[in-house]
Amino acid sequence: MHGLFLPQKIIVFINSVDFLDDIYVKKNAYYTKDQWLDDLAADRTPDHSKTLSSLHTQSVEFPKRRKVIAQAFFKSKIAGLAKTIARVTLGELAQLKNDEIVDLPVFTQKLYSKIAITFLVGRKNSTKTIQWEMDDGRMKEINICHGVQKCMQYYFSERVKNPVFILFPFL
Repeated sequence: MHGLFLPQKIIVFINSVDFLDDIYVKKNAYYTKDQWLDDLAADRTPDHSKTLSSLHTQSVEFPKRRKVIAQAFFKSKIAGLAKTIARVTLGELAQLKNDEIVDLPVFTQKLYSKIAITFLVGRKNSTKTIQWEMDDGRMKEINICHGVQKCMQYYFSERVKNPVFILFPFL
């Protein structure tokens, strides 16, 4: 397990299916959220319209939703996810030319989009194309994964323009 400590965020990288299984399946019932996250969840929004991260741990809905999400971390499912991620990643790397220089952040965003779309719509559908309106109004056919990547770029570039999201990323 490795971790990064960034301003307002801790990122943990886990490289063991057994560790994930232990945390999210075997010991899941014993975990709760930090108090400040629970305090954020104590607003007046009805529980049925909240995500798991915004539910108060004492809510009737919290254990039900946590149990559903824990199933995604079963050892057998994580192993399947890892195979798909490896297949998509190796496929994208194989398309690079020997001496090609890539813009790593852009390549990584495209790779994340391709992986996410592959999980959402399946391997065959992830190669399909969609009509995309260019900045000048022309329509262009692009890969669905490229479309998702462009949407993500737009979303994050808009968030960065608003200082509230930089200071309070949990909003």
